[in-house]
Amino acid sequence: MSPLRVLFFGVKLSATYHNLTSDVDNIDYGNELDLVANYTVNKNYSVLAKFANYSADDFSTDTNKLWLQAVAKF
Repeated sequence: MSPLRVLFFGVKLSATYHNLTSDVDNIDYGNELDLVANYTVNKNYSVLAKFANYSADDFSTDTNKLWLQAVAKF
């Protein structure tokens, strides 16, 4: 699915939803929601936060992950 993108007070926000199924045997792996927030401080620095929520159905276990990143360009 295409991500939903929004600019909010200078922060780029996006959300993507995935419904994960196999092509063979129609296994329902689960669903995942991915959220991203990106803020550009200036031309050299930005910060990024990502969150993923995987809700397992017939495969694996429920998982949440969070990434924080600082970027410096020179």
